[in-house]
Amino acid sequence: MAKPKRLWIATLGGAGLSPIGPGTAGSLATAALILGIHGLWRLAGAITPMAWQIMLAALMLLFSVLAVQLGPWTLSYFGGKDPGAFVVDEAAGICLTMVGLPLLGGWREIWIVVGAFAAFRIFD
Repeated sequence: MAKPKRLWIATLGGAGLSPIGPGTAGSLATAALILGIHGLWRLAGAITPMAWQIMLAALMLLFSVLAVQLGPWTLSYFGGKDPGAFVVDEAAGICLTMVGLPLLGGWREIWIVVGAFAAFRIFD
């Protein structure tokens, strides 16, 4: 994997390169991704409470594996311990925070994601 691809993944498409609050930017990007997936599934009529939980668990697993795989490279690329631009772990954390939360449907789903985002940022 070339360095630009690794950098793009480790920073969640550049969200982690934000000069102010890179962890918050990465968490916000993940929340937007989750809402986007939810919206697409709703349009397709394919969303169920079980599918929602499986999707969150799968994303958590994916982001966790990426964090472990890209961690050593990111440390050497940015230098130092726990570089702020590395936000794949934030993405896994947001997904973990949302696992088990109910699927309410419609616009109420936004409040579930906003609440999970706020709780994660407060306790992170």
